[in-house]
Amino acid sequence: MVAPAPAVTRTTLVNIALALLVAGIALFLYLRPDPRAKPEVPIARIDPERVTRIQVERGAAPFVLEKRDSAWYLAKPYPARADAFRTRQLLDLLNAKASGKLPATDLARFDLERPALRIVFDEQAIAFGTVNELSNEQYVATGDGVFLIPARHMAGLPQEAKDVTGRQLFGPNEEPVEIGLGGVTMAQRDGIWKLSPETAGLSQDDLNRWGNEWHSAASVLTQKSEGAARGEPIAVKLKDGRVIRFSVVKKDPEPVLLREDEGLEYHLSAAAAKRLLTPPSAAAN
Repeated sequence: MVAPAPAVTRTTLVNIALALLVAGIALFLYLRPDPRAKPEVPIARIDPERVTRIQVERGAAPFVLEKRDSAWYLAKPYPARADAFRTRQLLDLLNAKASGKLPATDLARFDLERPALRIVFDEQAIAFGTVNELSNEQYVATGDGVFLIPARHMAGLPQEAKDVTGRQLFGPNEEPVEIGLGGVTMAQRDGIWKLSPETAGLSQDDLNRWGNEWHSAASVLTQKSEGAARGEPIAVKLKDGRVIRFSVVKKDPEPVLLREDEGLEYHLSAAAAKRLLTPPSAAAN
């Protein structure tokens, strides 16, 4: 014989109702917006991916970047490939969100009448003013308003042309297939690196490693050459037949290579310079 189910008492129903009420209140408190959260007001109305020109006006040394064939280049004060990471830092400014917006009046109050920094993305200019010390936010003027954005946005921006000059020794379409320096030449033959004169005791991995070092070589700083200094010559032939000539301007304490066709000096770390300027040898193994 099946025992009858226990009757649900009034007390049980009250307890269930109270439990549901508490759960509902907890869910409401969890999901409701934080009253302390700051509003997020976009400061720009243009898509960073559609920008084709950036002009940075900072002191007496403004510089200009231009986008050509989906790649960024420094156009002024000298032509060069642009560093992709530093260019992205500039473009990310267009994604900044402000905690508030004020009318674009009484600009002197915010140090925006003659801003120390002004960046123009195509036709939209963003000027930087003083920092609100209470909130650690910066006043910027753009369009018809003055906005408060986190001060970190300005801290990460490049300050000079050399800060946005590309650091790769070769562009994305420049592939070295022959390297000649110090009386040694290494060239690709049927996709395989060969050293001339031949050196006994070297493996193909040794040769490939040196070729890869040159292909991906990058500087810690790239800047316009100030003179016509010449040093030990280096000739690098590319896959398209062009020959790129370098000079070892300085070896110590900071190694510097001059790429002659660009007129740019690539400052290398000591470790990178040693790997690039030392051809493979059996003695190194």
